Amino acid sequence: MLSVNEALELIKQHITVLTDEPVDLSDAIGRVLATDCHSTLDSPPYDKSMVDGYAIRSADLTESGGEFQVLEEVIAGAVPTQSLRQGTTTAIMTGAPIPDGADAVIMVEYSTQQPTSPDVVVLNHNPVKPGTNILYQGTTLKVGDQVLQAGHTISPATIGLLAELGVSAPDVHRLANVAILSTGDELVSIDQQPGPGQIRNSNGHLLQSLVRNSGATDRVLGVGRDDLGQLESLIKEGLNCEILVLSGGVSAGVKDLVPQALSNLGVREIFHKVHLKPGKPLWFGVAESDNRKTLVFGLPGNPVSSMVCFLLFVVPAIRALQGGPFATLSSLRATLTESFKQRGDRPTYYPGVMESSDDGIIVKPLRWKGSADQLTLTMANCLVYFLAGKEEFSESEDVSVFPLPW
Repeated sequence: MLSVNEALELIKQHITVLTDEPVDLSDAIGRVLATDCHSTLDSPPYDKSMVDGYAIRSADLTESGGEFQVLEEVIAGAVPTQSLRQGTTTAIMTGAPIPDGADAVIMVEYSTQQPTSPDVVVLNHNPVKPGTNILYQGTTLKVGDQVLQAGHTISPATIGLLAELGVSAPDVHRLANVAILSTGDELVSIDQQPGPGQIRNSNGHLLQSLVRNSGATDRVLGVGRDDLGQLESLIKEGLNCEILVLSGGVSAGVKDLVPQALSNLGVREIFHKVHLKPGKPLWFGVAESDNRKTLVFGLPGNPVSSMVCFLLFVVPAIRALQGGPFATLSSLRATLTESFKQRGDRPTYYPGVMESSDDGIIVKPLRWKGSADQLTLTMANCLVYFLAGKEEFSESEDVSVFPLPW
């Protein structure tokens, strides 16, 4: 049986990054750049003041400061109209252009106005070096500089930079469209009262929220009954998307028809079953036809198993298809607040609550009642990783934790 890392490597081998498209800058947050981005201007575009104060010729300032005639005041958005000469200064605001002849700015806090001479200011400051409180043209960026690489995920800070550069529609990789198909005769819609042997289709809504949380778009196919013909019809529709996620029908029961239906439609199995808990029955395959590739994930039907498998295996695929890194959940080290005992020989991803303490991160495993226990999962903020082959973990023992991405 494959390990988690072996399964991830097989999935990674079948990733083909999606093509690019221009999007409006206001809609680009979280998208991945498809091309390098170069500066079309110098930043700042002119020599500018970094403070409110007085622009001077540094050579005019003596050990005791100096008295200067104020030629004009320049605010941000205006430009100087006069050049400095010996003994003169320009009152200047933060961000305003430096006048010709000036090579330093003295902060307004070191100035004293002459009550009888409003056009004269005394600067109480020791001599300064040229360049004091000036940000010169092109200090941050120069025309032609590469400022962002393809593969960069657009953040709010990136939005600001692209706006400064005049990029109104950056080229980004397309979002993956993920089809979602819940399976099983026992499922009814969430607005129905379940009858004997029935349960509400919580998985469909859980998976839809996970798809949206991962930054992809969703296409909900509804519920596929335990009928080979109907399953094949719905699966065929889902194969029009970049990813098809099915829940249920992948174990070893009489009604677990998903692998057969996928095989009948030409979906090539890459692996079936992974050495982990919960999520052992995970199925992965690939469908290729008419220049389209669809990654197919068959997740276990129990909600917690579905969620764990989605986070571990589907999310990295979505990120990579959309131009980002193929990266699974990030992990931290934490200290157990109580002892823990597990059964079985598979590595376990267990709901827990972690928090910071004076001694670092601590984590408490929750009283989880199995793969259908969604209530406990809503209380968790992480998954605690318990190694295979070890039954007992002691209080104060260090373990790996995977923070949940919400």
